[in-house]
Amino acid sequence: MPNFKHIVKVKPDEEKRLYRIFKELEKQGESEIKGMDTEWHSTMRKFGIRTKKISGEHGFIDEPWIQRDGINGVKAHLIRVKKDVECVEIPGNNISFFHFKRRRII
Repeated sequence: MPNFKHIVKVKPDEEKRLYRIFKELEKQGESEIKGMDTEWHSTMRKFGIRTKKISGEHGFIDEPWIQRDGINGVKAHLIRVKKDVECVEIPGNNISFFHFKRRRII
């Protein structure tokens, strides 16, 4: 396991949706989820629990934008990494580690 403070562990074989979110954050800096089926509820809960310290205390991830349809329906979620933050995947044996770090903007 890498010795970094701001990492999130994801098992790519078991948590495919969560791995997709973090992979999009690494490549594009944002991840958009359209059509919130019931299958996504547990994934979004895991995302919130695992990124609580990263998004709250240190502010690496912005709060997700939620587009609502009517009173209870959710159309889409948009998750973004802040502009001065870089997300890097460090592959392990069965686990991928996503390391969040600040980059210097000149």
